[in-house]
Amino acid sequence: MNKDFFSGLFWFLLAVYFSVEAYRLGLGQLSMPGPGFFPFAAAVIFGIISASVFINSILKAPAEKEFKAVPGRLQYRNIFLILVAMFAYILLLKFLGFVICTFLFVVFLVRGVARQEWKRSLIISFFVTLGCHLVFNILLNAQLPSATVFSIRK
Repeated sequence: MNKDFFSGLFWFLLAVYFSVEAYRLGLGQLSMPGPGFFPFAAAVIFGIISASVFINSILKAPAEKEFKAVPGRLQYRNIFLILVAMFAYILLLKFLGFVICTFLFVVFLVRGVARQEWKRSLIISFFVTLGCHLVFNILLNAQLPSATVFSIRK
C-alpha cells in the first residue's frame, strides 16, 4: 500500500461526511439554493477527486516507483512575501476595490514569488481577476468592495 491509497481513502471518507452534513442543512432548489447547496457541491467534487486518487493507487502497477520528494531548504522568503501580500491585500481591499486589489495581488504573486516574466504575470493576473469578477460579481452577485480611491467625495 502506498501513501496515495491512505490519503485518498481518508479524504474520500471526509468528503462523504461533509456531503451528508451539507445535505442535512438542506440543498434547496437550483433557483433558490439552501445553506447546504454549495458545501454539498464542493464535497461531491472533492469526493470525486479523492476517489480518483484512491482508485488510481489501487490500479497502479506495483513496479511503478513512487515520487520521492527531494529534501530541500524551506523557502522562507516566499512564505514571508506571501504573508505580506495577503496582509496588504486585506488592508488595501476597501481602498482600491476588489478588481484592482486582486489584479495587483496576483501580479505580485506571479512576478515576485513565482518569478515569472512581466508579460506572463500580467496575462495570468488579468484572467484570474476576470474569472474572479465573473464568478463573484456576476454569477453569485456578491457585494464586493469597489474602489474608493477613484470615487468623488462630496
